[in-house]
Amino acid sequence: MRTDPQLRLLFELIPDGIIFRRWCDRVQVFSLAQFVEVDLSEAPDPWHGPWAQVQSALRAADVVSRAESPAVGCMTLERLLRRPPARVRASVQALRQLTPIVDAPAQVQPARLSAREALDRLGGVAGAGAVAELLTTHHGRPTTVRQVRDRFRNTGGTVRKLGAGYFATRSYGGASVLHWVESRLAVVGPEPLATLCDAILLAFPHGNERSVRAWIHQQPGVLSIRGDRVRLVQEQIFPHQGP
Repeated sequence: MRTDPQLRLLFELIPDGIIFRRWCDRVQVFSLAQFVEVDLSEAPDPWHGPWAQVQSALRAADVVSRAESPAVGCMTLERLLRRPPARVRASVQALRQLTPIVDAPAQVQPARLSAREALDRLGGVAGAGAVAELLTTHHGRPTTVRQVRDRFRNTGGTVRKLGAGYFATRSYGGASVLHWVESRLAVVGPEPLATLCDAILLAFPHGNERSVRAWIHQQPGVLSIRGDRVRLVQEQIFPHQGP
């Protein structure tokens, strides 16, 4: 069966498009409408995260395109795709061809989505900015980062801070960002700031690079930055011993 033009365009934009095309052939996905409905739980690592982000962005943009206009949907799609881990960069002309989705059934949004529920939809871990974007798209009116943070303060302990601008639901059992960074640097030693930021954004999706960078600079008792390299403060006393 021939793939539709929208899916062929996605092959050119999505991370590792050749692998994605082969996977679509294997699971018999031949249109963009089929892709946004397919279960990605069996998608191969490490492509599951980027592909799931693209799928979620296409769904959200489709809703906005039908409720408001394709132009607003295109803006929504561009904003949601440029974040890690997918980091899809494409021209407006290309993205306009992806929304609304041809032959996709109109999606009806629930009347209301809370900030905690939005956090759940993002996998239980996300920055306030990503939650604000999802709420803005869902409700069709602006939700600010400050409003999201205020709502998280009133969740009765069901949401907690992870550091670096991230929040997590109570069910999240992973480490805080600081503990994760300490463990990483204890193994790899001093690391370039940009490399560490990318690693954090990959390990903790739906974050904000500016928030992560600012947070790293705000850990003077634990992290030290010299010559654009980040190291553990204790390494100044006990230098890292490589293998």
